[in-house]
Amino acid sequence: MSPKLHNDEIERQANNLLNDTLSELFRNKNYKLIDNESGRREIGTDFYYQVVDRETLIDEISFVNQNKGKNSIVKPNKDTNFISYPLKSLRHPFSWYHKVSEPFVFTLCDIISNKIYYYFIQNDDTIPNRINEQKNKNVKNFQVYIPKDNVLNEENFDNFLEEIRIARVKQVEKLHGNLFESHKSDYSVFRKETEGLLIIDKLSYIIEKFECIKVIPKNILSEIMYYTFGEGTYVGDMSISTDNEDFYNFIKSIQANRRKKSYGVSSNLKLVENQKDKLKLIISFFTANAIKHIFFRGRRLEEGNRFCIHNLFISGTCNCERCTFERLDIKKTEDLLKQDKSNYSGYEKLRKAYASFLFGDVKNSIDVLLDIYKNEDKNEKPVTYLTAKLNLLELKQLPENSFHFDDDIKKKLFDIEDKSEEKFILDKAQHFLDIYKTLRDFRFVYRNIIYIDNLLFELQKTRLNDKQGGWTSDNQLFELQSNFTRIHNFFEFNFIILNQYQEYEQLCRKILEGFLIIYTLKNPDYEKYKFNFQIIKMWLFYVKNKDAIFLLNKYGIKNITLEHPSLILKQFNIYIDNLIKSNASIERNKSNYRMVQRISNTFQNYCLAISLIEIDEINLNILFSKILRFVKINKIERLSPIADLTRIVSGKTHSISKDNLLAVIKFGINNDLRIPNSSLVAKYYFEKATQEEIIDVIKQMNGISNITNIDLSKKDNYFKYWYGLSFLDDELQSMIKQKVIRELEENFNPELFNTAVILDTIKPQLNDNLLEKFIEGIPNISRNKDRDPFGSPDNFLLDQVINIFYKLELPFEKLEKYIDYNISSKQEYYNWLMHLDTFDYSKFNPYWLIGNNLKYYVKAFKKSKPLLSHLKKYLRKNYDSEIAKFYFENLT
Repeated sequence: MSPKLHNDEIERQANNLLNDTLSELFRNKNYKLIDNESGRREIGTDFYYQVVDRETLIDEISFVNQNKGKNSIVKPNKDTNFISYPLKSLRHPFSWYHKVSEPFVFTLCDIISNKIYYYFIQNDDTIPNRINEQKNKNVKNFQVYIPKDNVLNEENFDNFLEEIRIARVKQVEKLHGNLFESHKSDYSVFRKETEGLLIIDKLSYIIEKFECIKVIPKNILSEIMYYTFGEGTYVGDMSISTDNEDFYNFIKSIQANRRKKSYGVSSNLKLVENQKDKLKLIISFFTANAIKHIFFRGRRLEEGNRFCIHNLFISGTCNCERCTFERLDIKKTEDLLKQDKSNYSGYEKLRKAYASFLFGDVKNSIDVLLDIYKNEDKNEKPVTYLTAKLNLLELKQLPENSFHFDDDIKKKLFDIEDKSEEKFILDKAQHFLDIYKTLRDFRFVYRNIIYIDNLLFELQKTRLNDKQGGWTSDNQLFELQSNFTRIHNFFEFNFIILNQYQEYEQLCRKILEGFLIIYTLKNPDYEKYKFNFQIIKMWLFYVKNKDAIFLLNKYGIKNITLEHPSLILKQFNIYIDNLIKSNASIERNKSNYRMVQRISNTFQNYCLAISLIEIDEINLNILFSKILRFVKINKIERLSPIADLTRIVSGKTHSISKDNLLAVIKFGINNDLRIPNSSLVAKYYFEKATQEEIIDVIKQMNGISNITNIDLSKKDNYFKYWYGLSFLDDELQSMIKQKVIRELEENFNPELFNTAVILDTIKPQLNDNLLEKFIEGIPNISRNKDRDPFGSPDNFLLDQVINIFYKLELPFEKLEKYIDYNISSKQEYYNWLMHLDTFDYSKFNPYWLIGNNLKYYVKAFKKSKPLLSHLKKYLRKNYDSEIAKFYFENLT
């Protein structure tokens, strides 16, 4: 009797079954499925699925999922056509039905019969009433009822796809159904309220009217400019166009004093009281709203019709709570958040609440926002009051299991109700009504997701057209840059607690993909895009590392060219210096899961970016030394940055110095750590080192005083040091060879044998006794089920034997019987590997090639005329980019 499966084993098998089934079903439709674990976010999803066309890689379908598994036969309830599954809370079905923007499917996997049942809760109109009934009964659980005929298979797959389409339409209607409510802000009041004021005071009035909202949506700002400065004034992408000559000339008259970091106007005129403060406020407003140019649309001026506002921008280092956290100066942020400044303005309190949230201190964030909500004069500062309330409502929705809300916090939030403030806004701040609705309903995010989705689709078409020799326009680059800047600034400068959620991460992922598409365009008439710091920073902080890796692989990005590389390098040094300085603070807050997770993801992206960006060897090694220092002092297991360090080594193979490579090796030795890719790190070091240095490292790895004392019965370090043996003189290599043979004859170890053959220490002949022992160890797994508990049906030892036969060019007759030592679905694969020229290629799966790209496999594949002939025919009829890439890179 088989032992009972644990829950994690059931979950793993259920997830494997779901992913394999979906992959096959979408592959039959000529689609490719990409699954991404969602990280079990507050909305209760397990996977985010992206489906792309197999040939063009253009996005076609996306949906999210929660998957459950049962280690028993799933049956419908007695006398019904439904399968019942219990949920422990009402929060998840409520979120799935009302909040999730993507189509959502609940799946239940019967891992005994390998059946999957699905249910689209968003398409079930009975859900709201059923949730309310449970609430009224004070019952917290919820039953999901799945139609028994909803089996995920080929027969039902078209219905499954139709349900995805219906769910998408329904969610758009739910989330955007109130876009055209009766009330709307009347911006014509700005004409009346600014009448008779000088230009500087008109601009100051607009800015101060919105209080804490420093970035205004472009469509709203355009209306305000229209009413304030005339019908010919409007906001475009990163610009203002106007036919108001006074307005244009005033902007042109502003002058920057970079030494004093202040502003004045031409001829040092003093136009109004507090002029310097007002000018600084205006330029800061232009900066935050991504207004870089002003165009004059009236008569022709002698000096031209465009003025570069960005030439007035003065860069500087802000040391507020938010900015220090964005520089990863965790220590400074922690110190600032602990300070009690009772004289903070409402804007400064919002900033502190926002930074507390970023820091993971939700309790402090709530306390600061409640202070504004209860104590700020809402009639004097209505916008600040409403922004605080909106943030409190968002924090109230956070899942308790992620943020551990105690009774005190729940009590504080109890009276914050999600009810309309429209009457109060119409009375006290009607100019804020449109922005309020935008924030309350997530409209700003959803609108921009739709906009960026459309732009991304157009970029994918541009890329395909570019690959086929078409002409390319750079308008899409400008659109992407301007929209990203305004979207990002909207949250960052307004301190809106929305940009940490799945929708904002989704938006940033799409924006990064857009820039990667533009970067891959080959048309020589299109100026090569270079990544600026703003985009790199977005990638570091707001894109999941595994999503970034997927996108880089999807578009084959091997290196990244930077705009202003010295500036970006300076920022990268600031990041790692701050992390080193903040290590004690990070350690103190290691229980703060949100902060540690954010730092971990950012650090992963940081190392990923360094492995790709163009950087000279001197600066790279200075940076690498600092990263290694942080890795050494970091003691938080969940942060675990060692693998990210070695990613840089893999990406910068020939640029990492010998000293730095040795430092990584010694770090592993001294701390008894398994360094990921340690054999690769050692390999690169050995290629740079002298024989004496190699011997010294090998001795340290093995804890021996003389290299001849290597204990070959210890297998832990085979791959860490063996490559270095090939750099030793002939006498030492001969000694090692004899030692290996003696050890194998006395106590045969298949891992030692395989290592010694692969790395050319020994070269056995066909009937060699040691080779015979190696072959005899091949296990018979033909009776195993298609998947073991770990999801792998492979016969690893047979793979190693075949590797050696390919390497030594030995005939495969001796291995014939071992074809049957495998599960049925793998036997044809091994049959092909051993009979390249006589195999029945009607049974050939081209994906068998992927992964078999070692040089001795490729050498054999090139000689096989039947294989090459079949591949040519296959690619003509069924062009597949991955197979074509293997074919052209390896076989032609």
